[in-house]
Amino acid sequence: MKRASKNKFKKAARGRREWQADNENGDPPECSVHLPDMSDLPSAVTDQCPSQSDVLLLTVKDCEFLSCYAYLQNPLKHYVNGLGYVYFGIIGDEEHEHMKVGLMKCSEGSVGPGSSLVTVKDAITSLQPKALISVGYCSGLNREKAKLGDVVVCAKLTTYASKMVLDTKEQSIRTRTVVSRNFLNLVKNVADGWKAPLKNLERREVEVHAGGEFLSGPEGINLDWRHAELFEAHPQAYAMELEGKELLTAAYDLRIEWLVVKAIADFADGTDIRSSWKGFASAMAASVVFHLLSDPSVFKDWPHYKENIRSGFETLKTDHGKLSDKLESLKEGQGKLMDQGSCEFEMVKRKLDDWTSGPPPSRRPKMEDGYDPTEMIENIRQLYKTREGAMNLLPWCEDLNFSFGNFYTRLKVIYKDKTRGTATDRVLTMSEIFNPHEECEEPRVVSIEGKPGMGKTTCCKKVVFDWATQKHATGNYFTKFLIVLLIKCREVQYGLWEAIDDQLLPQDVGDHQRKRFFDFIRHNESKVLLVLDGLSEVSKRKLPTFLEIIQGRVLPKCRVAVTARHEAGVIVRQYCDTLLEVEGFTEEDVKTFIVKYFRENMYLAAQLIERLDDDESLYEMSTNPLNVTLLCVIYEDLNGVFPENRSKLYMEIVDCILRRYRAKKQLPENGEDLVQLYESQLKHLGSIALKGLLEDNLDFDEKELGKHKESDLPGFGFLSVQPGGSKLRPTIRYSFLHKTFQEFFAALDLAYQLMEKEIRTKSIAVDKRYRHELKKVLLFAFGILAARCQETAKNLIKSMATQLNQEDEDNEPAYSMTVLLKCIDECKNEKNFDAELARALGHCLQIKAMTGSRRAKASLIANILITNTSVTKLDLSCNEGGDDEAAVLAECLKENKSLTELCFSRNEIGYYGAAALAECLKENVSLAKLNLNHNNIGDVGAAALAECLKENASLTELYLEENKIGDSGAAALAECLKVNTSLKKLKLPFNKIGDAGAVALAESLKVNHSLQKLNLSKNEIGGAGAAALAETLEDNTSLTALNVSYNGIGDAGVDALAKRLEDFTSVTERNVFHQENRESVVQWESSNRGLVKSGHSGLVEQWVRRTSGTMETEEQWVQRSSGNRGPVSTENQRNSEYRPVSPEDQWALYQRNSGNRGPMGTEDQKNRGHRGTEAQWVQRTRGRVGTGEQ
Repeated sequence: MKRASKNKFKKAARGRREWQADNENGDPPECSVHLPDMSDLPSAVTDQCPSQSDVLLLTVKDCEFLSCYAYLQNPLKHYVNGLGYVYFGIIGDEEHEHMKVGLMKCSEGSVGPGSSLVTVKDAITSLQPKALISVGYCSGLNREKAKLGDVVVCAKLTTYASKMVLDTKEQSIRTRTVVSRNFLNLVKNVADGWKAPLKNLERREVEVHAGGEFLSGPEGINLDWRHAELFEAHPQAYAMELEGKELLTAAYDLRIEWLVVKAIADFADGTDIRSSWKGFASAMAASVVFHLLSDPSVFKDWPHYKENIRSGFETLKTDHGKLSDKLESLKEGQGKLMDQGSCEFEMVKRKLDDWTSGPPPSRRPKMEDGYDPTEMIENIRQLYKTREGAMNLLPWCEDLNFSFGNFYTRLKVIYKDKTRGTATDRVLTMSEIFNPHEECEEPRVVSIEGKPGMGKTTCCKKVVFDWATQKHATGNYFTKFLIVLLIKCREVQYGLWEAIDDQLLPQDVGDHQRKRFFDFIRHNESKVLLVLDGLSEVSKRKLPTFLEIIQGRVLPKCRVAVTARHEAGVIVRQYCDTLLEVEGFTEEDVKTFIVKYFRENMYLAAQLIERLDDDESLYEMSTNPLNVTLLCVIYEDLNGVFPENRSKLYMEIVDCILRRYRAKKQLPENGEDLVQLYESQLKHLGSIALKGLLEDNLDFDEKELGKHKESDLPGFGFLSVQPGGSKLRPTIRYSFLHKTFQEFFAALDLAYQLMEKEIRTKSIAVDKRYRHELKKVLLFAFGILAARCQETAKNLIKSMATQLNQEDEDNEPAYSMTVLLKCIDECKNEKNFDAELARALGHCLQIKAMTGSRRAKASLIANILITNTSVTKLDLSCNEGGDDEAAVLAECLKENKSLTELCFSRNEIGYYGAAALAECLKENVSLAKLNLNHNNIGDVGAAALAECLKENASLTELYLEENKIGDSGAAALAECLKVNTSLKKLKLPFNKIGDAGAVALAESLKVNHSLQKLNLSKNEIGGAGAAALAETLEDNTSLTALNVSYNGIGDAGVDALAKRLEDFTSVTERNVFHQENRESVVQWESSNRGLVKSGHSGLVEQWVRRTSGTMETEEQWVQRSSGNRGPVSTENQRNSEYRPVSPEDQWALYQRNSGNRGPMGTEDQKNRGHRGTEAQWVQRTRGRVGTGEQ
């Protein structure tokens, strides 16, 4: 699920909020039906319990309840235990056929006693109606579909979570449901014969939208940008309301008909909110509902709630009886066939026997000596069905054994480019892994790579389980193999054949039988699939064993599928024909997995799914299958409470495992800190883990347990016991459940050593492994230290900063900074220790430039800058921070006095973020360069920045490329230029500035004497704007570079500019001016006062110069005018004719042929002696400049 950013919708929402329809500004028309007040309701309560109601009407607000009450005939007030007061009445003739209607109010909210969900379920079981209808008012979403007062009758209901748009880019889970079947047939004609209950029908027409779609959620959406997102995401929806979700849930669970009928009282963008329309809308909706119920005969055969259940049981009984009869008939027929010795029956029986016992002897694979491997193969199949057919998600939880066939959730597998190892967007299924592709026609070796916990082992289980069960034979590629051998790499001790024997063959198999089976494999290699699971868990010492298999030196014709983490996959990629990547779960797969896990508690499943929608970090974690498993376990054990970061999550897992262990041992639960209680055992386990990671070992011999060998350490549940060695020399070897567990325990040991001062923080800082291959250990260590010894965490971050200051290798400081930011983020807690740690880091940093990692939190960067005095350049581009992050950073810049350059491009910043940055610039006195390219600040944001620049005296460069700035934004910037004296460079390409904006800027340049470079390329400037800019050049003496390329100024604009440029001599530097469009091009070099005009489809074809009556090419002119007679650098320049090039290429060409003197307009260029002065050049070339035609 990609997530939407809220900033995207703010402007759209703002625009709709400002729009008001003239015909909807007044009060609603008067109703013809009298609506009672609450004081008009009867106070007397009847003791006689009414019989079952046919339809139950549900309302929430008083006006909704009173509107329905107005239509009830003979209303009676009755108290129902567990529900409160319910009003009963009828529709129709009391003495003849009529409908019995119940009417009640529900409380707002979807959780807890009295909530709409609980109330609806209780009401159904108590009153046993035939159907439920939710009646009232709602908020419209689309004025083009429905206006105020219109009634929407639900045909579809789409539910949304409490926050449709998050601060991240993720969107909430939605489900769309069609209304129940019987009502669906009725609503098509619900408006037939209905007249709105209005005193004056001519004043307003009220429409009924039959078959409309509602959006329904657990709470109101009270932010305009969220409404805008809903509007964009669901253009087909008419309205949104709150109760339909609970109505749907209850009706679905209890299998009863349901419908939502509501009228529009306001609009979801915050406009047209009047209480008077709520009563009017409720009355219209109630009128439509009672019109729908006016014919009792329609509902006569609909079953009541209990009758519906009973009819279901009767149906089951009937079906059972029919099945019994059929069974008896079959038995009788079978007896007759057997009595008659039917050859047909015998033929069927033989086929069934063949199906269950495998292929006939004549077809079974055999060796030349007659050896039949069928029994051995079937033993392996049965082993897979038993061992791989059960998914034990976490070994310490015996109650988490799921059937693989029922619980398997698909994994996203994609192709990788074999040449570079980069991922592609081509998705495939596991049955397609050996399919031919453009890089290999017949793949033999397939490498399946993935990050830790992504499901590589599950892919292997899928392969062997499909082969063993032979299900879905038409699409099951693996059934073509005679044998599929699954080898767990970390259990291999000596070689492949010993591994097959140890892991797959029965223990009682004899030596002779084993040898013949191995010979059979060798003679049928092409029909054998070898699956090597976990190559990354193999030590370097054992790696050659597997390389021989992958390279084809062992079983060269055998197909091989190998799984590995990336670091191990790189080693074998060159020998593989196909590279695949397991990317874990998609958003939909995560939801499927959670639903399967909580199959007996769907409420928790819904809560967890919604929680993942609301929390970006949890969402990112959940795409990893291992992580989502842990999340489910913790969420279930802690009743819906989650820890704040990864280290706390794993600490909770450790605590849960230890508590389960104590429960099994029947040890008392006294609330102790179990990690502290078992500190000795866990520290020893951590030392083994750290040693293993440093030595690249993922398993260890039992002797490494040392004094804890006889303790309960192996029984805690953190280790899995693996058979080691051969059957002749059995030994016990242990491994961690997963490498992430090994990393966590290694971090635990590291943290203990630091806290007890067994090692110094400096030793960790200088060891680069902790910022590279062991960076996950470092992250865990910081999280543990933040929870147990914050002072040590501070000392460690200071040591890391000191080390960072001393490193000058390429990219190392930037990469290390990324790791440190992640470590700090891991330390967040309720007391904001992460902010304290960031300030400590900032105080120690002495670097000049800092680049934030992707999605680095601005709050952390801000806290670093508050205490830092060395960083002058900060690059937070492509950070997707949005307005909130911009506001946080802006607040910090009010105090920071060292930062001179800030790049905040591509951050989805809107006018709110721009306004926050503008406010900070009123106080900041150090920032000289601000880059906000590729955002969405618009005219409002540009105006905010312009206002601040009237006061700011430090900013010299402002970049606002592609920000949807129009004429009003340009006009605001123009006003600021009239008074600003510091801004030297203003970049506004790829915006929507037209003639009006260009004229405003031109006017400001008449009085501005500081701006040197102005870029207005790729806008919407026409001839009038170009003429205004041309006129400005007559008075302006400071502008040295003006770019209006890729506009549409036309020939008239070109002529106006050309005229001014020929006479424009008051400049002190070299200047460049480009104007490109479909018709004309102008290229201006103001210091040379040369003008060339050419009309060849917007491209400069020749730079024409007249010198002594001869025509010269551009490269000749450049070399002559620059004093550079060196060799021409390109083939095109050596040609007498110069091919068309873009202005950007011309600029680069000019710089190269001018001696690579860097950017034009520098002091260095002006002072170069070999160029001569401008006056000398003018004198030399005066009178010799003309057009191509001359």
